[in-house]
Amino acid sequence: ISFSFEESMSGCASYAIKIKSDSDSKYDGFIRDDQTPFGFLFGTSVPTGDLPSRSNQKKLLLLQARKKLVSNTSATYLFRGCCGGILLSRHRAKDKSWDNELISKMVRDLIEDVGLQADVATTEGKFKLMGCNQPTAEFISKTLLPLAFSQTGRDWRFWVKDGKEVVFRPTKPVGTTVRFSNTLKNGYVHLLGPEVIKDTRFQEEQRSGKIEVVMYDESSGRLIQKEFGESKGQFNYLGGRGRPIERQSVSETIIASMQKGRHTDVSPDKVVTRIGQTLWGRYGRSLYRIQSEIPYSPGLAINSPANVSLTGPLGESDANSGQWVVFGARHSVTSGGARSGVTIEKRWEA
Repeated sequence: ISFSFEESMSGCASYAIKIKSDSDSKYDGFIRDDQTPFGFLFGTSVPTGDLPSRSNQKKLLLLQARKKLVSNTSATYLFRGCCGGILLSRHRAKDKSWDNELISKMVRDLIEDVGLQADVATTEGKFKLMGCNQPTAEFISKTLLPLAFSQTGRDWRFWVKDGKEVVFRPTKPVGTTVRFSNTLKNGYVHLLGPEVIKDTRFQEEQRSGKIEVVMYDESSGRLIQKEFGESKGQFNYLGGRGRPIERQSVSETIIASMQKGRHTDVSPDKVVTRIGQTLWGRYGRSLYRIQSEIPYSPGLAINSPANVSLTGPLGESDANSGQWVVFGARHSVTSGGARSGVTIEKRWEA
């Protein structure tokens, strides 16, 4: 009868599906079994412009199921849930320990423990770490990701692709560039009333104003303190506009380690630098976003490079035209028709 599906590069995809069946028991397995996994593919036989007319197959989990007996001849089912990424939030690595191991190896171990595919870039530097009694997704995000470093890039991401593959790497947009415009142009996805958003309300919480990283250096007996912002992030951005302004006061102090015993073969100065650059890049780059309704586009893929061409009220090019990346997408089919929406993020590393 209807469905909705929403995914982004910041968390689990969510969905809702409503089905009407003439059989009273056809979908009862979804009612009886807890956390049923299944694949979800949606699309249309009608061409949707330059984008594929079907989505990639998504791996989903059923978290809520309802069955309504409409009459003696039919039943209506309502299914809700999210993608397989929730398995990382339902898993704890409190018994895990790694001695002189790469951060990327730790992340791969944890991802494969829950049965998901791992797309993990190899990191540099070995660490001695133990798991803890917190959800594995939180452990990876708050403990392991800040320590990730390699010469291939500093813009590290941790997200779930198509509900089945966990990405942990300095991500660059991949695939064919999707072109967006708020005017009707051949080969462009039409943005229906795009809204450009710059939001600095939560810079302190998001660590996008400025951060300080502190670590104790056992070899010299000194405390290493470094501040990080745009000037020390050392990122190569596509496009010169939209960079956050560094604030005079430090938004947050990150304690890297106060241990007197070394737990890594990486120098303390380098650990402090990589943590500062990773956290700044992770939060500071999302200062600017565009949100818009678009025609039904089931083949729109997250992490696709985007070229945005905006025309202002007087017919001139808008200041926010340029290189972006598809951060999130939502799709729905109801009695009112099929429609999609997109969230585009401006900042990413060249």
